[in-house]
Amino acid sequence: EPLARGAHPVPIDAAARARARCLDVLTRARRTAGGDVVAADALLADLSGVGWSPVRDERGVVVTLHDAFRGAELAPEGARRLQDLGKVAAAHAGFALQVVVHDATAPAAKDTTDAKRADAAVQALVAAGAPQGRVQTELAGARAPLVDPGDAKAGPRNERLDVVFIATGR
Repeated sequence: EPLARGAHPVPIDAAARARARCLDVLTRARRTAGGDVVAADALLADLSGVGWSPVRDERGVVVTLHDAFRGAELAPEGARRLQDLGKVAAAHAGFALQVVVHDATAPAAKDTTDAKRADAAVQALVAAGAPQGRVQTELAGARAPLVDPGDAKAGPRNERLDVVFIATGR
């Protein structure tokens, strides 16, 4: 119906086009290199097979959790999902993990909520089998929004937890 009214789709901006081209080049290079691609494909298949929606980007294989926390604590569903990811991490020892905490809005300078969230996520992953020495954290704040942070309805989607499986060749 929007087409019938003459509405035009929003064009993909230049940054999105550039990122898509970079990911295409990176994917082609990884396929040429071989080894890690097979492991990443097996990881993607395992994650997809148990109901996750993983994606592959320039960082590795990414699983995103929304509503994983209640304040600084893990929500029960977030804890369960991280436990499942910890088991997957244990079964795929060739991958390190990066836990990335994102905010809907920039946190205050002395706010420690994100650090507590990251620690809780790491503890849940390690308790379920992820190798402790192979899990790192990053507090991204509001630097990488998924949607326009100014949109009152959609903006909260920017608050999320990414668990990134990074191939290490082990």
